Amino acid sequence: MILLTDDEIRKISLEDHQVLFEEKIGTNSTLNRPLVESENGDRLYDKNSYNKILILNGETGETIDEVFFGDLDLKYFAYNAEQNMVAGFGEAGIYSIWKDKVITDDRLYLGGIALF
Repeated sequence: MILLTDDEIRKISLEDHQVLFEEKIGTNSTLNRPLVESENGDRLYDKNSYNKILILNGETGETIDEVFFGDLDLKYFAYNAEQNMVAGFGEAGIYSIWKDKVITDDRLYLGGIALF
């Protein structure tokens, strides 16, 4: 089980209630989905309050990487673990794509207004 507050993330075993890790991180917990876990649990993707996605080790909670989307005014994000890709969506249908440690596509127009 993953517990998330504005300044901390904690992962707890459901079997024996042992705290697996506890890390201080800034999170925007008012978002619809501020935290996403990869299918196999090896990574956590956390939207913090500074237009940044933190990629965390799912076993230790340590930060593996950071994705900064600049002035996108990030509202929502999606990830694809197989492609090592994060897509950030901002206001008015604007989005950017991060892949393999760089922004590969920046401030593209989706063709409409994205609702979150």
